[in-house]
Amino acid sequence: MRTLVISFLVLISFAAYAFVLDEKLSDHKLEERAADIFKIVKCPICAGESLYESQSQLACDMRKAIRERIKNGDSDEEIISDLRHIYGDKIINVPLFKINTYALWILPILIFFVGILIISMFHYRKINI
Repeated sequence: MRTLVISFLVLISFAAYAFVLDEKLSDHKLEERAADIFKIVKCPICAGESLYESQSQLACDMRKAIRERIKNGDSDEEIISDLRHIYGDKIINVPLFKINTYALWILPILIFFVGILIISMFHYRKINI
């Protein structure tokens, strides 16, 4: 039991060194813009994590590059467009509203209304029986 506790404490101490602190922008509004972009963009190597959540070295480098571009005056749309050009549309967490993604946007609404229609039909039949 004692060795288990010691090995657990050793693992925790190594995990503390794994945390990466990024250099923040001095302007609070620019840093908020950067954080918003980090939440939208996925980490290319981490499954299911955004740049905001990821602690990989690539994510750290991408955050640094995005902050530099914001400092240089690039708009959010320009930064995201360039990232989409380099990594493809899958780099963005929110699906784009394009012809090939209409189903992603319309199907949930359609299923909701079909469900309401089915429930109301069953409810109407119970009342009339």
